[in-house]
This record gives sequence, C-alpha cells and structure tokens, in this order.
Amino acid sequence: PVPTPSKTNGVDRSYLAWIDGGGRNAIASTRWQVGSAPYQLGIPVEFYARDWVGQVYLDRPIYRPGETVEYKGIVRADDDASYALPDQNAAFEVLVSNSRGQQLLRDVVHPNEFGSFAGSVSLPSDAPTGNYSVGVSALQAQKTFVAANAFLVSEFRTPEFQVSVTAAKDSYVNGDSIDARAEATFFFGGGVTGASLEWSAIADPYSPKAKGYERYSFTDFDPSKQAVSREALRAKGTSKTAAGGMATFGIPATLATAEGAQRFTLGVAVTDQNGQVVAGSTAVTVHPAAFYAGIHPAQFVASQGQNALVDLVSVDTDGRPVGGRAVVVRVYDRQWITTKQLIPGGGRRYQSDPKDTLLATLNATTNAKGEGSVGYRPTKAGTLRLVAEITDDKGRVSRSSTYLWVWGTTIASWQLTNDDTMKLVADKERYEVGDTADVLVPAPFPGATALITIERGKVITREVRTFATNSERLRIPIVDRSVPDVFVSVVMYWAPTSGDPIPRYKVGYVQLPVSTATRVLNVAIKPDRDQTKPGDTVRYDIKVTDHTGKGVRAEVSVAVVDKAVISLQDELGPDGLHAFWFERGLGVSTTSSMAVSVDRWNDAIAVAVGQGKGGSGLAQQQVRQDFRNTAFWAAQLVTKDDGTAFVEVRMPDNLTTWRLQARAMSGDSMVGEGLNELVSTQPLLLRPALPRVLRVGDDTELRALLRNGTRSDVSATVTLKADGVAVSGPLTKTVTVRPSESQVLGWPARVEAEGTAKITFSAVGPSGLADAVEQEVPITLDVTPETTATGGIVTKDGALEAVYLPPFADTKHGSLSVSVQSALSGAMSDELKNFPSYDWENTEYIASRLIATLAVRRAEKSASGAQNRDGGITTDLASIIGRQRPDGGWPWCTHPECQSDPNVSGWVLLALGEAQRDGISVDSGVVQRASG
Repeated sequence: PVPTPSKTNGVDRSYLAWIDGGGRNAIASTRWQVGSAPYQLGIPVEFYARDWVGQVYLDRPIYRPGETVEYKGIVRADDDASYALPDQNAAFEVLVSNSRGQQLLRDVVHPNEFGSFAGSVSLPSDAPTGNYSVGVSALQAQKTFVAANAFLVSEFRTPEFQVSVTAAKDSYVNGDSIDARAEATFFFGGGVTGASLEWSAIADPYSPKAKGYERYSFTDFDPSKQAVSREALRAKGTSKTAAGGMATFGIPATLATAEGAQRFTLGVAVTDQNGQVVAGSTAVTVHPAAFYAGIHPAQFVASQGQNALVDLVSVDTDGRPVGGRAVVVRVYDRQWITTKQLIPGGGRRYQSDPKDTLLATLNATTNAKGEGSVGYRPTKAGTLRLVAEITDDKGRVSRSSTYLWVWGTTIASWQLTNDDTMKLVADKERYEVGDTADVLVPAPFPGATALITIERGKVITREVRTFATNSERLRIPIVDRSVPDVFVSVVMYWAPTSGDPIPRYKVGYVQLPVSTATRVLNVAIKPDRDQTKPGDTVRYDIKVTDHTGKGVRAEVSVAVVDKAVISLQDELGPDGLHAFWFERGLGVSTTSSMAVSVDRWNDAIAVAVGQGKGGSGLAQQQVRQDFRNTAFWAAQLVTKDDGTAFVEVRMPDNLTTWRLQARAMSGDSMVGEGLNELVSTQPLLLRPALPRVLRVGDDTELRALLRNGTRSDVSATVTLKADGVAVSGPLTKTVTVRPSESQVLGWPARVEAEGTAKITFSAVGPSGLADAVEQEVPITLDVTPETTATGGIVTKDGALEAVYLPPFADTKHGSLSVSVQSALSGAMSDELKNFPSYDWENTEYIASRLIATLAVRRAEKSASGAQNRDGGITTDLASIIGRQRPDGGWPWCTHPECQSDPNVSGWVLLALGEAQRDGISVDSGVVQRASG
C-alpha cells in the first residue's frame, strides 16, 4: 500500500510514481500540476493536513496599556473535519507577543473535558500600542500551529455616543430621492442634540435577492463581458442634529446609463460638544426599474429532448412578489467558436469566443403569488443562456439571466481553454445533508475514460467510468460526513487517434458547500431587568439548545463588556462556527505526466430615561470611580444537562450599554453564541471632558458636561474638587439644563507640578437627582528625552570617560547605563538575540543567522572565550541544505510553489562559503549543483 503523506508542515509531501518495464515507460509527480491546478478554477486548496483545529479568543478586542487581557482557547484533534477531544495530558503552548514582536507570555496548558483552557496576561503600563498576537501551538514531536487571534492596544478615548443611519426604504428606483435619517444617541440613553454632521453616498455594484427566492438570478451578468468601472462617490453634504439627536437629508438615487443595480452606502460622521467624532452608515439598493423578473432553472442540468422547466418570479424593489406581471424569456444557444492561433516563439494556443443565437422567445404572466414558469425542450447538448425581461409602468426594463446546461447524445460546444482544467457545474449553490447533487461534466470531447473522486482533505470515494458523450451527469449523495463541504473531481483521458495524434486529458472540479445547521448551538440570554444603574447586581439566565431545540450540556464563556469600547474595534478572529466548521480547501493533489509533455506544449499552450427597573436616581450622592471596560468574565461556565446556567454581575460605574456575549461549545463540537445589551444610566449625569495627559506649565480648562435625561428643566449645582492642579475662580456653579440636553461647564486651571491630578465633579439637583464622578489624569514634565552613547576599549591600564551635562539637563529624570564586556565578541554575541528560532523561517533568515553565528564564533575563539555554538550551526546548515531545489537553487520558502531565487541562492552560497572557511564540512555536490 502507498503510505499516507506526512501531515507535518514544512515536510515535502509530494509523491513520484513510475512504470519501467514490459515496453512501457512513464513517470509522474504530484508536483506536476502545470495547467491543471485547482486554483485556476477558483477552488480553494490546502497544502498540509491538520492534526489540530482550534479557536482562541479574548474578552474584548481592544485594551489600554496596564489592563488585563483574558483569553480562552478550544482545541480539537482533526481528521479531515472529523473531530475528537484531545487527551487531557496533551500539552499546548500559548504565546502572546506585542506589536514589536516581543514575548509577553509563554505558557504551557492542558485542555479540560471540553478541550478548552483559559488564562490571562497583564499588559505593562508602558506597553507599546499596536496590534498584539495570541497564538496556540500543539507541543508534540514538532511544535504545530493550532490557532491564533489578535487584539489592539491603544490609548483610546471611549466614545460616549453612537450613530445609526436609516433610510425610509431599503430600496429605490433610478430617479427617486433617498430619504435618509441619522440618529446620534448616547450609550447611556438619550439623543445628541445640535451636533454637526457630514454625510456621503458611495455606490458599488449589487446583485439583488428576494426572500424565499435566494437561488433565483435577478441580474443580467455575463462573465464573458468585461465589467465597467464608474465613479463611486454619488453625493455628499452637511447638516445638524435636532432634538433627540435626529437629522434628515435627501440623496438623489441616480444611475448611469445602462448601469445595473447599485448598493448606495450612506455614511454619516457626527461631532458633538465634547469634540468626539463618531461615524455610522447604512446601505440601500438603487434599482434600474420598479420590478425584477427572477429566473431559475428547476435544474441547472437538463436532458436533451426532455422538457426543461424554468421558474420565474416577479418582485418589486423590496423583494416582495408582485402578481400579474408579463415576463419575456429569450432562449439563446451559446456556441464557442474555438480556433488555434500561432504565437510568437512557436507553439499554438486556443482562443474561444462566445456566439449567442436566439432560439426561442417565450412569454409568461405571473400568478397572484408573483410566480410563473416557461418550458423549453432542448434539441441538443450544450449551453443555453436564458434572459428574462420585465417592464415597469414607466417603460423601464430590467433583465435577469441564467444558464442551463444540457447533456445528451449529441456533441456539445464547450469553451476550450489553454490549460487542462474544466469547471464542473453543480445544480445548486448549497446543499443539505440528505440531498443528492447533480453535477454536469462539460467535456471538450466525447469518449473519455474518467476517474471520478469525492475529495476534501483525502479521497473519500472513487470510481472509473467511460463517458460516451461530452455532457455526462453525475449524481453525488450528500451525507453527514460531507459537512461543511466536499469536492467532486473528474480526471479524463483521451487516447491518441489518427486524427489527433496527441493524447489529451482534462481535470475538472466543483466545490459542493453543505449547510452547517446541524452543528450550530443556539444561546439564549435573559437578564432580570430591562435597565440597570451603577452598583446593581444583575442576574443573567443562559440556555443552550441544539438545532432541534433540545437543551445541551456545554461549556460557555461569558463576557460583559462596555459596548462603547467594542464600537472602536471589530473582533479580528473567527467565531466558533467559522473556526471549526469553515469550508475546507482541497487537500488532494491531482496531476499527470501529460502536464509536462513536450509534444502537448508544442501543440497547445496553456432609550426613554426613567423607565424600567433601573430606578430614577441615586438615593445618596456616590462618587463614580469604578470604571471598567470589562464588567465580568467567566471562561469555563458549564451548563446543566438541560442547557441552563446563570451568572450574576455587579455593574461598574460606567454609564453605558453593557453587552453580554456568551459563546458555547459542546463536547461533540457543536458551537454557537448569543448576545444581550443592557443600558446602565441615570436621569442626571456628569460627562467629564478632560485631556488624557497634562504637562507641567499647561494652562487648561477642566470641563464637564451635565446631562439632563428627565422630561423637564433641571436646575443643578455643580462642584469641582481638584487635587494636583491650581484652579482659579469659584469651584461651585449653578446651571439650568433643558430636557435631553447637555450643558458645558469649565474651570480654568494651571498645572504646576508633575504627578497625578485627581479631578472630582459632583452635581446635585431637585428630588434627589445627583451624580458625582472622579477621574485621574497623569501629569508629565514638558521635556524632550535625549539619548547619547559613547564607547571605547580598555586595555591593561584603566580608562576615564567624561560625560558633560548641559545646565538645562534634568538629572532627576535621567539615567546613566554602563556596559562592560571582556571582549568585543561579548557585544557581538548579544546581537545574536535578534535571530531567534521560529516555527516558520525563510531561507534568507536562516542563512543570515548562520553568517552571524559564524562571525561571533570566530571572535570568541580569538578572545579565548569560545562558547559551544556548533549545535546551532549544524542545525542551520542542515536546514539550508535540505531546502535546495532540484535545479540547484534555493527558494525563499519551503512551499512547493516557491521557486528558486537567484538572490536567495547567492546569499546561501555566501553562508556556505563562510562555513567552509571555518573548516566545516559541506557536501561539495551542494555547491556544484548551485554553481552550474
């Protein structure tokens, strides 16, 4: 039996097969995919089989320096989308790195009964900003990558409001006016009044859909025609928000001549009194006519001589069916006129041009449900292009088109390409378990001997069949193992004949996506109140069910996070469904020796405030100072057998919308998640508007906005208490604030000493209305750091190095660092830390490390302080030599598609020469192959 290819990344998994005997000589390699690679048909591919699949995620996607990052990982042993729980003794490494590539955490973990683990890492207060990474690797014979995620570290300012954009309708017709509305609302409830607003409309092509008719075509798209690019910006303007944070504006819905449906993205940016800019957007569709005729063959693959049914539906621009509309269907025979053309330098190539011939014009009128159909009996095999037309009351026409592939006993006209690929045609875009897929094989010639396989990460089924015609049909059963997708592969061979002395072959693929509905968990979340306030304890009930509604014992992570913070950064990693039940790429290589045939090459080249249970105000004036971005995190909460669990969360002092996200996974790898949002607010509240940092010598204004969320005017007394800064003027002010509005208050202040300023605002109004909030602002010196360095050599006598400081230098905040090495080699050896070992290393990197290590070893030997560096040198030499290609050169990477590169090869030869210079033995054949 043929051994299974290695699953180890970086190891050559190719096979070589040959026949030599009995007068027959042939050879083939799995690398010979020239002209028949799956990617040429848009088929996703995977070059290595997985041992593990996993997911790692965080309590939120963005943090400030000094905060704690909570993470959770889930792993499964993978056998081509068949999962198993890892052994609890299995070891995995968690590695967290900052934006500079420096390691923050390296921990070895062991999964629990659900295959999960959790932990945390504290960010330093001076952590660099930027994108950080979290990686999980399996610790086995070779460390293997399992999963990764990323998060952002930023000195962000939490937004206080959000912007939503809506339109009066979801769709419009060319010539209409789009009635748009923007609403700016605070996360703690209420609208942003009197804010400036800018809006714009950006267009991009759109393919309409109608609910219940998702498989119908509503566009006239012909892939043989080149797309036309037009100006994207269609309109822009300015406005202001009125009471309640509302603003309305009109946008012309105008399409260019002969332009199809467009998606207009309406973008709005709002700037409030606090100087914050927050954006929002929505999208509407602009249609060329008031109606569409959707068209969909009952089967994409029809039989010659048998009536083919074509389903129709008439819908309005919102996708709602409209009855009694006349539809015209034109049937075209698509022929491919193929010629061989001589190309410069010798050889010939195919050129196929489409030619459509009108065969029939069919008429139908849709019924009261907007549905209808026409029938057509194909007389020969081939491709039919079907175009449906519908006219609205103003004479505007919209067209939709689709294709019907016909198989039969006659010879069909298919497009010939200059490679060896052939796109198979499936009768559906997506399948359910239990379906049977009909797949058409549009072969260029009849009489092929075909190898038919169902594949994904491995060959699942196979059979050999002879095709009598060039339009055969395959029937593929969709089973549970087919989730999330499978690939149908057909390899066809034609023996040489007197009329065509060159042997031919074609490789066809099609991907069959399969619904993952059976792998989804539903997570329901219900809090014990509709609204809350700081200090409340809220109980959340959670229930996990499968796709049948039955409760499931699962492990759930629960994160309660400030929605305002989440609005700054989208999650970068996949959710559970996409982490485990993603559509797989094709992991099987199909090749032929004919791909590198010289004979063939010569022949052809290829909120309302005060409602709900939250209360109307604070019973006593309490200072809000417990501000957190994450209110609650539980990584490994286990539900009961009926799928239920609960958590209790004490709300921090943030006035915002808290979002609870619960992610569940069962032991049999079903996944799901649920969301809930709960507003935490109070009727009278203070919004500090302080800078993030103050400097000594600054003259600033300490500002706060007093917000009135009640239905009547409120007169309130606002007091400032400031430690660490000098405030001038009275510390208490009285203001009257109108309903749903904010009043800005400011106090002049001067910063005189470094440290921390503690600023406390307190407000007291009538009927027990009150609020108080405390914030700390760091104070830094107004200085510019400057770094200088000097160096020298000390022999047997001592040496004096003088450092002169200018009179303006601040010695209190400066430092002096002195480093002494016994030899120059000591300083050089410190630089080797810039060449650490990684799982994925390119050839240039390894050669650079080898050159540097050899140089350090020479310096250490000359200083009589040599360290044993032979192990690293031997490892790097072996790695470099093992990467040499058959042509003698070296590629940048180990991927089979990485070709030899002259620059990389030259650098490697330099490294090998340096090794030989030090007396290290290098196989002479390696250098000879590289040099010619």
